[in-house]
Amino acid sequence: EQVILVDLDRAAEFEALARAPTLGAAWSFMRKTAFGASLPDVNWEHVHDAEQHIRHATALQFHRAIRRLRGRPATVATLLLSRWDLDNLQIALRTWRGRDVDQSRNGPVGHCAYKIPFDRIGNAQSIAEIVAALEGTPYAAPIAAASTEYEKNHSMFAIELSLEKDFYARLIDATTALGGADARDGMAILGAEIDLLNLAWIGRILRAPQAPGLEISDALIPGPSRFSRTLAACGESREQLSQASKDYVLRLAPHHDDTTSEFQRLTLIEHAVADAAEELARRQFERFPFGIACIYALYLLARLEMKNLISVFNGKAAGMRDSDILKRLYAMG
Repeated sequence: EQVILVDLDRAAEFEALARAPTLGAAWSFMRKTAFGASLPDVNWEHVHDAEQHIRHATALQFHRAIRRLRGRPATVATLLLSRWDLDNLQIALRTWRGRDVDQSRNGPVGHCAYKIPFDRIGNAQSIAEIVAALEGTPYAAPIAAASTEYEKNHSMFAIELSLEKDFYARLIDATTALGGADARDGMAILGAEIDLLNLAWIGRILRAPQAPGLEISDALIPGPSRFSRTLAACGESREQLSQASKDYVLRLAPHHDDTTSEFQRLTLIEHAVADAAEELARRQFERFPFGIACIYALYLLARLEMKNLISVFNGKAAGMRDSDILKRLYAMG
């Protein structure tokens, strides 16, 4: 069975989406793609609604691609699919923390690998009640572990990081257990995704240096790549992080202007890592016979696709120019 997973993989198609005159027109364009069967026929007033349905549509596409798997490949694929559950849970927690946000408008759409009681989370009066609601899922323990930090600072940063670190620790263990070439190739793709997440978390810290109780070292998810190990070696030193980012950018572009800000350098690195990750993922499909690493490749491409689509809709909602929206997208080659 052939599954079309990534449909908007050409720059021309993203350009057409970015140039749509309204959010409604962009949504109509989306419904003409392979995602169409998973998207409702409505015109959104709020970009949050579109975001949630984009997440759900990409999850459904990945689920269709893995549904016939059995044995070890199925176990790994189900764990990868649960990344969308984690997205939905993090959105639900932010909504709960905000309290003033319309939960019916921003609520998650559907479930993936686990059935998460979003209604109970929305009605909870404390983190302890949320932990109780999530009993029986992998998410209760990491939230409980970060609950003291949350009660002290009333920031979701610590809880979200705890969830991310737990998820990727479980995924690294499952990937390592595959052994041989499957573990090697799966870990390479997984390492690229963790690199992207680490860069994103560091960016959040740099944009919000007043975030309570968080240092750069706290924001790093342990990953298998050399780049993640380099970031981890920076510890809590912003000076070392700045030098590491300068060195990496100079390797990527020897003639690059060294006057760019630290955040701009991290953005350049993030896009370079995404481009390399996409190329690595696509190379998996050139091999025969197909291996378990193809599941990781499908997953990574689906996640990049989802982030690009959300970036387009967020950019249009913010009134950004088409050219600026396209500059924000990953792996446009």
